[in-house]
Amino acid sequence: MSSSIRMPAVSGYFYPSTAAVLQQEIQRYTESVEKIKNIPLGAVLPHAGYAYSGHTTGAFFGSVNTVYDVIVIMGPNHTGYGHALSLDANDGWKTPLGVVDVDTVFRSMLLKHLGSLGKVESQAHSLEHSIEVQLPFIQTFFPKASIVPVCIGLDSFDLSHALGEALYSAAKESGKRILVIASSDMTHFKEDDEARRLDNLAIERMLRVDPRGLYNLVKEKGISMCGYMPACALLEYAQRKTTSETVLLDYSTSADSSGDKSSVVGYASIALYK
Repeated sequence: MSSSIRMPAVSGYFYPSTAAVLQQEIQRYTESVEKIKNIPLGAVLPHAGYAYSGHTTGAFFGSVNTVYDVIVIMGPNHTGYGHALSLDANDGWKTPLGVVDVDTVFRSMLLKHLGSLGKVESQAHSLEHSIEVQLPFIQTFFPKASIVPVCIGLDSFDLSHALGEALYSAAKESGKRILVIASSDMTHFKEDDEARRLDNLAIERMLRVDPRGLYNLVKEKGISMCGYMPACALLEYAQRKTTSETVLLDYSTSADSSGDKSSVVGYASIALYK
């Protein structure tokens, strides 16, 4: 039986297309990060080009001092393609560092707990960057882990609630060591001070593990956080896992790299610990 591999869509654009250069960049983003003894159950991480958000993403991956069997990566659907809640149908995803396997067993468990809300299909994932950009970091720090890519294209708090609940049930059933990543950039295209102000409000809700509060805040303040649905689902999952601590590991905006404060995008690295 032949396997299907999802080929990279943003290699050479969001991150380097050659393995050696990519490895050097990841090392540069993580080599000075201190290891943390606490075990993360999840994280909110950015998905911009590495030149802008690589250090913020690296603040999490470089700090982790444990191993995982399965990493569930939830990202927003930027393209509008595919199902509203799509579990990728491929058997693996390729990057310049090789192929990372999709955990088809855990995917089936998750789909079972989602019922009719979810669908195994690949159209939503074909050109989506929010999951892909996490993979080189995962391949570097968790080379034995498999992944389950989940793309969310529907704005519904009830959906994020159901997904968090299904993740918890599937993780409990599997007995495996699970890490859940919510891929999200923060405020888009505001002046730097305003972006930081709005992002601080959203970060506060995430640090409180308050999914409903985050969802309502995004709506009330018009915060252009593209992955608030994945973040809400992660917070729902974390509530059921009884999170002991949440930490903002790093925050930056594109101005930190470009110097242009007139219109920025914000990036946060937030870890949720067991």
